[in-house]
Amino acid sequence: MTISRPRFSLNSVRVRITLWNVGILAFVLIVLGAVFMFSFRANVASAVDQGLAQKAHGRQHFFGGMPPDMTADVLAGRDPRPPHFGERFGPPQKQSKTPPPGGGPGDGPGDERFGEMRPRMFDLKGNALLHGAPLWDRTGFKRVVQGAPGVYSTIHASDGDVRVFSLPLQQNGVTLAVVQCANSLTHFQEEQARMQRILMTLIPFVLLIAGFGGAFLTDRALRPVREIAHAANKIEAEHLSQRLPVIGHDEFAEIAETFNGLLGRLETAFERQEQAFQQQQRFTADASHELRTPLTIIKANTSLALTSARTEEQLRKTLQTVDTAADRMNRIVQDLLLLARSDAGQMDYDLRPTPLAEIIEQALPSVQSASHAPVAVRLDPPDMRVCGQPDALVRLFSNLLENAARYTPQDGQITISSEAQGECVTIAVADTGEGVAPDHLPHITERFYRAEAARSRAHGGTGLGLAICQTIVDLHHGSLAIESTLGAGTTVRVTLPRA
Repeated sequence: MTISRPRFSLNSVRVRITLWNVGILAFVLIVLGAVFMFSFRANVASAVDQGLAQKAHGRQHFFGGMPPDMTADVLAGRDPRPPHFGERFGPPQKQSKTPPPGGGPGDGPGDERFGEMRPRMFDLKGNALLHGAPLWDRTGFKRVVQGAPGVYSTIHASDGDVRVFSLPLQQNGVTLAVVQCANSLTHFQEEQARMQRILMTLIPFVLLIAGFGGAFLTDRALRPVREIAHAANKIEAEHLSQRLPVIGHDEFAEIAETFNGLLGRLETAFERQEQAFQQQQRFTADASHELRTPLTIIKANTSLALTSARTEEQLRKTLQTVDTAADRMNRIVQDLLLLARSDAGQMDYDLRPTPLAEIIEQALPSVQSASHAPVAVRLDPPDMRVCGQPDALVRLFSNLLENAARYTPQDGQITISSEAQGECVTIAVADTGEGVAPDHLPHITERFYRAEAARSRAHGGTGLGLAICQTIVDLHHGSLAIESTLGAGTTVRVTLPRA
């Protein structure tokens, strides 16, 4: 069933990726903008402070080198007016008649326009020297008078903020006056505001472009996913041989290859399940048939004995027939029970050292009769011991010998031989019988499998013998291999752990 979703739904991966990209980009741009503005303000403040300090220290150096009489004139408010002095401190400025806010001279810039922001010099009481201009910053002035080496401050005037640096003027280590240098921050603040406006305009524009570009690129990047989903929707349980398209060599291609591997495993599992189902159907049909045959014999003979007068000899033959059929049915049931327990993992043999000669000796009576081909035993060495469960091994070799005798004529030959191979022993049961066609060899150990079903039933086989042999060998951690040539005979090799 195909689930259709809008391409631009909030639940869509491409929309969520685009939103995440835009959100992260917005966060990065905001952080970068904040860092840029902070760096700009810090750099401007540093440049302004350096300029003020350079200007103020120049005045401090000049003041420290003045002659005593000139210093006295300056501190007394008299203007000696040497040419170089006017260049240093500028022409006299007219003192504002309007006192600054605060009620007294020197409490701040008041309504005074800063003009060129010339340095101003004051005595230790805050009185203006030479130019008659008021204090820019009384707080900074007081701190310098109290001993501070230099004080930076920012004051707020009617026409913008002003950065002020207050520095003591000393001679012979004694503070005699204070100089204040100022610089208007209005231009820098306007420049900062302009940059902020530019950033506020560019960021949404960049985010808009990033959103459309991200949506376009995400849509192209996820195109293989849509193709994979489209191809996956076409795959049905009956068509697991189909595969997803592998486009490129990126992560989506890796996902497609992984999914194709999963489809391959599912296809194999479905095939095995289908084979197992068919085998189970065949197993059920064969088991029913095998059990029905002795039951039919039992029912026919008992019904005949009950419905007609029978002599003692006839009754004895009837009972013998019934007993033989019951034995056959019991053997089939026991075989089926063994296979069922093996399938359920309930078989766990107690393996122990067992003489191989004793196992073969106990298995031989099942085929030692005049109606069977002769059996030759060649064990090398004769005292070979294997690691196994004696009863199970007797059943294993009894089945192999019965199977060989069933298809070997009386003038044929059955041979049992052994060969030590390192930690293992290989026992071969060879016959000169009819042999098995190559097409049947891969299936000969399957349950109820017969190369020729009618002939096998005629020989008394149930199709479970070799399946039980394979199960017993597996439980002994060994292996079973069958070689056969049609018309020449069959050799079954059993490899078991050596004790």
